[in-house]
Amino acid sequence: MRTITVKGIGSMTVPPDTVTVIIYLSCLDKVCETASQVTADKTDEIRRICRKFDFPESALTTTDYTVKTEYEYDTPSGERVFVGFECRHTMYLEIPADIPVLTSLLSELSESTAQPEVSLSFSVENEEELKKKCLEAAAADARERAEILSKASGVILGDLQTIRCTWESLHNTALTDFRMDLAPVGPGNARLCKAPAITPGNIDVVENAEFVWEIK
Repeated sequence: MRTITVKGIGSMTVPPDTVTVIIYLSCLDKVCETASQVTADKTDEIRRICRKFDFPESALTTTDYTVKTEYEYDTPSGERVFVGFECRHTMYLEIPADIPVLTSLLSELSESTAQPEVSLSFSVENEEELKKKCLEAAAADARERAEILSKASGVILGDLQTIRCTWESLHNTALTDFRMDLAPVGPGNARLCKAPAITPGNIDVVENAEFVWEIK
């Protein structure tokens, strides 16, 4: 049996509807309990800010919590010198991509005593629906290409034999790089910075699948 194999491509460009605010908290202290307590106090401050914006408690989650010892190298002696215990707490706050609300939130974070480091990731919430639409477009694209090739080659397109899809080509994160380091710039001096106007890029979604038809 003679066959023809065609790859179909379906793509969409959509604006992001969700933003993940990634919040990094840390404290370094000679006493482990102090480092942990200060980080806990900073966490409480972040939760207070989230309550101020009426975000649901489930929107803020911990993705990493680490306590480790820190050393620095002493050149004259050639030995490692104990610096302290570093406690790090990373949290994800997933909220709708409402830019005015996001800008206000970033301003609040910049003025908070928690002094977090913040980065943003824009995405789409309904990933599965986008997959379906792109795969439908990929199937239609492959059929059209197969019909064009068959007609140009003087053959008749027969029954569909197989379909192969990897399910690995969805790109559902906007290419927007944003980071704010709100650590103090000096003893007792917090860095107060105004949040910039943010316009996230659109999200390009691409799906492809391979189709095999009989040709007569």
